[in-house]
Amino acid sequence: MAVSNVTNWSGMCYVMPLIGAFFADAYLGRYWTIASFSIIYVFGMIILTISASIHGLKPKCDENNICHSTGLQIGVFFLGLY
Repeated sequence: MAVSNVTNWSGMCYVMPLIGAFFADAYLGRYWTIASFSIIYVFGMIILTISASIHGLKPKCDENNICHSTGLQIGVFFLGLY
């Protein structure tokens, strides 16, 4: 599962500049594209911070430091990451 997630994230890192370049050239212009995607980036960072701060969104860990996360916790984390 970790290999799949890293591959998907790496692929998104390579594809997103192409999508941003298309929007910049076709619709928004350079500065509006930078501003728009910066806002999306900030929202992602806020979601990641919330997923690490709120007790209900943190995985439960046992005495052996093995953590078990729920589907909601995983979903919020990947929403912020992607």
